Amino acid sequence: MTIDRRETQEVSRLIASLLRELTEGPVERIIISTSLEERMRSIGFSPLVAYEISEEHTPKVIEKLEHALQDWDFEKVPRPVTSSGNGRVVFGLRSTKYDGGLPCNFFDVLEFVRTADEHELLGIAALANIAVGCDRVFVTDKGGGDAGVDILARLPMPIGYPSVLLATQCKAYANPLSQLEVDSAWHRYNRGLGESAKWQQFLNAVSANGLPVSPGRVFSILASNGLSPQGRKTAVSLGVSFSSPRQISLLLSPRLELEDIKMFCTKVPRSRNLNLNLAQEAPLSFKAPQLPVQSRGEQSAAESKFG
Repeated sequence: MTIDRRETQEVSRLIASLLRELTEGPVERIIISTSLEERMRSIGFSPLVAYEISEEHTPKVIEKLEHALQDWDFEKVPRPVTSSGNGRVVFGLRSTKYDGGLPCNFFDVLEFVRTADEHELLGIAALANIAVGCDRVFVTDKGGGDAGVDILARLPMPIGYPSVLLATQCKAYANPLSQLEVDSAWHRYNRGLGESAKWQQFLNAVSANGLPVSPGRVFSILASNGLSPQGRKTAVSLGVSFSSPRQISLLLSPRLELEDIKMFCTKVPRSRNLNLNLAQEAPLSFKAPQLPVQSRGEQSAAESKFG
């Protein structure tokens, strides 16, 4: 059977749409060939032609799906669909037969991350820092006076090691960050390091409770729609830490419902507030176990060793 150019384009669009559903949104259960067949019928293909095209293109769909899911594997995020074993049937994470490991609210959180405005993304970044164990988390500013940092956090280390300062710049953009945008964020942060008076205020805030931070700092970018391939390469070359929207969603969704995340975001100040420790505002069930706090003498010895 042959189909004309227009029909070929229609089939390509249908395959792309199906793949987006399988990898970008929750699905109950998908039988790939049947789903493709039904789609073709819906745009005017006869039942026989729809069936024949579906049979011809199903192997291509399965191949493209496997390729798309390799991105999830690379990010160490469980796949959103699992195979039934025959290659033509996959189960979505809300199916009772799904065994891939994602929580059922994963895509709800992912959609919130991807559509977050600047203020909501501050809350998401703060929660991400709290999730990895930070005990002091602050909004430094939003705008020109932030020294290139939007969220500042202290990550305690085991006794004998200095705590670590995490500095995050948030980007609520509709598209993945380009190489130029990553490079610009990095240079803004570096220029900000020269603002000694401002950084002293930051350090005073995170060093409270007798637990100073080490001279070393980790700079990260949290972009609501991630980094482009070239942006990721640039970040790696510059030593900039970053997490994809899927990785952030995987970090948050097992322990918090979407409404909890939204509620937390309402508590986040819209400008600099070095008095409000956001780690104290997170739901108790969400907070990571705290490490033993060492004395100032122990901490000074550790800083001398590593500083």
